[in-house]
Amino acid sequence: MSDEKRQILDMLAEKKITVDEAEKLLEALGSGPRQKSDAETGANNSDSAVMMKVSPKFLKILVAPKNDKGDSVKIKIPLFLIKAGVKLGSIIPGEAREKINKAMGEKGFDFDLNKLDSKSLDEMLKALQEFSIDVDDEDETVKIYCE
Repeated sequence: MSDEKRQILDMLAEKKITVDEAEKLLEALGSGPRQKSDAETGANNSDSAVMMKVSPKFLKILVAPKNDKGDSVKIKIPLFLIKAGVKLGSIIPGEAREKINKAMGEKGFDFDLNKLDSKSLDEMLKALQEFSIDVDDEDETVKIYCE
């Protein structure tokens, strides 16, 4: 079972989401055939590394305090949730999308829900393979990246 499916089932077990929400998320993941392991396909480790690089699975945020000043924070956000959100967003009525776009524009975000689709999302996720933000100050180190 994939990590994404396990996370959905864990959220369901913890009653963080409803059965209907879990079902929609699982459907958004797709029910395609099981991916074969490297041993089954004959791929070597460098092939796997290239495949993983092309499609990051998580957005990670790490905050590490310096000199024992504060707490260490690690956040791991599955990118499949973004994909599921885009698919669910397609059912938003056109009038509501326009209101969202207008509100986002008023807040300074150049954002158009009408242009957000699976293809452009896949392109964005591929671009995230090189994404990294590193902040280092006297109190803490912050790193944001995709993996």
